[in-house]
Amino acid sequence: MKKNVNRTILISLIFSLFFGSNAYAYLGPGLGLIGIGVIIVIFIIIIIYIIAIIYYPLKKIYHKLFQKKDEK
Repeated sequence: MKKNVNRTILISLIFSLFFGSNAYAYLGPGLGLIGIGVIIVIFIIIIIYIIAIIYYPLKKIYHKLFQKKDEK
């Protein structure tokens, strides 16, 4: 039974990919601005993570190397 269902789904997907029609959907400027905003935010988050991964270990090393002997 499960093979028949999987085969039916596969055949339906193949037909919809090759014989589908255009949707003619309108995506307004609001959706475009939101999409651009999301891409910019994701880019900024990636940059912050990279900086955090590099900065904090260097900060610890710096403090270990240049810590005064009195503070130990």
